[in-house]
Amino acid sequence: MIVPSRADPRTPSMTHSIPLGRAFGIPIVLSRYLVMLVALGMFLSMLGGINPLIVLVLAALVMGLVLLHELGHSLTARHFGVHVSHITLWPLGGVAWMNELPRDSRIEALVAVAGPAVNLVLALVSLPIAFFAGPLAPFAWFFLKINLALGLFNLLPAFPMDGGRVLRAFLARRGDWLGATERAVSIGRSIALVIGVGGLLTGHLMLAMVAVFLWIMGQRELLAMRLREMGASWPFNPGAADAGGQEPPRDWNEPAAPRRPADGQPNSDGGFSAADIERLERHHGRLPGNWQDE
Repeated sequence: MIVPSRADPRTPSMTHSIPLGRAFGIPIVLSRYLVMLVALGMFLSMLGGINPLIVLVLAALVMGLVLLHELGHSLTARHFGVHVSHITLWPLGGVAWMNELPRDSRIEALVAVAGPAVNLVLALVSLPIAFFAGPLAPFAWFFLKINLALGLFNLLPAFPMDGGRVLRAFLARRGDWLGATERAVSIGRSIALVIGVGGLLTGHLMLAMVAVFLWIMGQRELLAMRLREMGASWPFNPGAADAGGQEPPRDWNEPAAPRRPADGQPNSDGGFSAADIERLERHHGRLPGNWQDE
């Protein structure tokens, strides 16, 4: 998954992550929550009489494929001059943190499709091995299925997933990026709702968590797009410092939270009051011209 970030381009803070090194010069970090989740899976497997090393090997294989997926995004983006801050591996998959992609529908589509393309190519390569490798066939089939699942699931048109970004690129081909984002987020919400309900009904809580993440991140990116179209900065007051005159530290693996001005006071960067920001966050669909008077 691609997430635009206003993060510091230097090595990210390790507050909630473990550094794994670099791939093609891009820092790779591992979420501590993923480590805890794998450890829990190993413990439960041991209670069930299953060798916990099997869980560890499977988790390492899946995360390795997720990393290749994110490198597909990252290297393609870097080819077009986009800075990639780092890649995070976490319980819901992987995230390639990069600064804003150029407003070029071709570039966004190519960067978005590059990740799933890596998995689909790996699935295609493993196909003859699955048919003719004899003892290795079961492993090859598992490898093929995991890559197909990663590639096809990420192509769902649920913004901000890869397929959703391809959809936005198609909708924005005439240059209306705000309108395209609004329509892509609306479609993404519908798909996220189906994924969430399906996950709850079938007992796959991870799918429900993915749906919540898609809903929140889609809304966040839509709000950021609206503010940029209106001339406001995102995040708000990025230069605000604490009492000591220094920018307060935060975890660069997470997008910066908006810093709200006091009620009734305009934002120094974009001229929006706290009430204006609340209206923007609550509003769904296209903004009318008199939205501040609502």
